[in-house]
Amino acid sequence: MANAQTICAAAPLTGWIAEAFVASGAVADDAALAAAVLVRTTLRGSATHGVTRVLEYVEKLKDGAINARPNFAAEFRDGVLRCDCDLGLGQAVAMRAIRAAAAQAQETAATICLIRNCGHLDAIGPYALDAAENGMIALLCKEAPPLMAL
Repeated sequence: MANAQTICAAAPLTGWIAEAFVASGAVADDAALAAAVLVRTTLRGSATHGVTRVLEYVEKLKDGAINARPNFAAEFRDGVLRCDCDLGLGQAVAMRAIRAAAAQAQETAATICLIRNCGHLDAIGPYALDAAENGMIALLCKEAPPLMAL
């Protein structure tokens, strides 16, 4: 079957991915956040930045390229929320950062949030979507190496 697809309900798939991340050393809360982002990304049509990346992240968790137990730190100073993600699982620490920025925005009219030392984020749409679902507006930009051929 050249184009065979396996259909799986989102909730069990999310749970399975979270279990795979925990088995690879990740903290349960981070594993659940990352799994939810990956499944949601796939459900929104981004096949290249969703669940297809699970094996890659499992391998990076196991070999230490991703910090399985990061010390996420956020500090609001000089009008900017600075988040150090300690090379954690990108989807989890980025979601923590966007939620910290949304919480800070309850106190200030607008919040600029800078994220550093973060693992791969995959598609960034789910972070803006999370903010929108919580009554916020988010504009996200990220630096990435050039990957397009000329």
